[in-house]
Amino acid sequence: MEFKGDHEFGASRNKVYAAFFDANVLAAAIPGCKEAKWVNPQTLELTVDVNIPGVKGTYWGQLQVSDQQEPSHFKLSLERNQVKGSATIDLADAGAKTKLTYTGEAELSGALKAADNVVGSQAAKMMLGQFFKGVEKQIDA
Repeated sequence: MEFKGDHEFGASRNKVYAAFFDANVLAAAIPGCKEAKWVNPQTLELTVDVNIPGVKGTYWGQLQVSDQQEPSHFKLSLERNQVKGSATIDLADAGAKTKLTYTGEAELSGALKAADNVVGSQAAKMMLGQFFKGVEKQIDA
């Protein structure tokens, strides 16, 4: 499953970048997140409840951060049980705002393989949209 898109934040690039590395912001912004904590500067542990038919359940994983170029770029990767994924995040100034663009891919196996379709892609895009709006809400708080 491949995904890409963008989101515009009404805050500076430095604030947006910092928000992505704040466990409290992430825990509040990730739909269904029960816990988010940094175990080291490159590893975020997450526990998330997913309520999507076919993949419903509680999931735990470690998100690895690499290729950090503060405040404009970083990569994320996750490999846990039936999910292997990666994403590249780029931030650019857009006047007083910040434009985030992302590209990524997820490889699903086992029971999660059923979500690797158009419906699953739409659900993932919806969750990403909720996440970005949640990050923006936390930045504005």
